[in-house]
Amino acid sequence: MRKLIFGAAALALAAAALLAFFLGGCDKPEADGKTPDPVTPTNPPNGETPEQAKAKVMAGKGAKLFKAKTCNTCHMIEGWGGQNGPDMTEVHTRYTQIKGSSEAAREFYRSHIKDPDKFPGVSKKLYPFVRMPLILMTDEERECLVEFLTTLAKPAAAPPGDGAGAGGAGAGS
Repeated sequence: MRKLIFGAAALALAAAALLAFFLGGCDKPEADGKTPDPVTPTNPPNGETPEQAKAKVMAGKGAKLFKAKTCNTCHMIEGWGGQNGPDMTEVHTRYTQIKGSSEAAREFYRSHIKDPDKFPGVSKKLYPFVRMPLILMTDEERECLVEFLTTLAKPAAAPPGDGAGAGGAGAGS
């Protein structure tokens, strides 16, 4: 009987500790006594705008969808994935140049993902016997995937004067 009472008391103590932890005991006040705000798309860190933070969250979801919806079965990124469809490495750089603007490239991705048969000639020369299938997804998932594709671009070139200076690693490149 004693063991049962001791076990019940230990269980109650553990439950109370967990309850305290999850109901606010885990927030540590800052040195000034204020509790820090959580990082959210409306309260981003590092001076990002809320729009930039939201885009980053959506792109992260899109990267997961790229695998979950098996896009990587046909498309590769930086050497990983299939070879039955176009390589997605730096795809946003290519399509921004082809379509004339980043927004036009984004609209193309939306349309092509939503209705691949609408664009049958997109890759016919390189992939004549392969057709992109219709992948069922919500509008929100499609937007996340589009946001992810926009991250697949060449890094922006450093402005002149940045880097190691004359004769350094950045000179002449």
